[in-house]
Amino acid sequence: MKIAFDIDGVLADNTHWAPTVASWDDFIEAISTSKPIPEPITIAEALFADNALIVNPHHILFLTARPERCRKSTLEWLSNNIAIDLPINLDMRPNEIDRPNAEYKLERCLELKPDLIFEDDEEAAKLLRDNGFKVMLFLRRIE
Repeated sequence: MKIAFDIDGVLADNTHWAPTVASWDDFIEAISTSKPIPEPITIAEALFADNALIVNPHHILFLTARPERCRKSTLEWLSNNIAIDLPINLDMRPNEIDRPNAEYKLERCLELKPDLIFEDDEEAAKLLRDNGFKVMLFLRRIE
């Protein structure tokens, strides 16, 4: 079983800084201050720990529309916030590609063929579902 996790809005809560970010450079700087979202992180950690389910660590994928230039800060955030002892399989948008999140995610999922996708973007989730993918939609928490 191949499972894909979106990062922003699923694993990382960046609602406290996202409205103030004006550039990708600002975004990269702010990534480290994203707060972990406990419930989906617990699910990801459990999947990594269940050797019966995950034979290959590449069956857990972190799929994000963040550009490749955010790789270092994204890997640092994942390493600091998700307790896993396996290599992190991180799929990021190439820097030169600039199209809507939903379109990009569909393109990548058609190639990667995950069995289950954890996503917070309703438009992306609908497009993925309409193309035959199973999607767990995470909505923003109201506090």
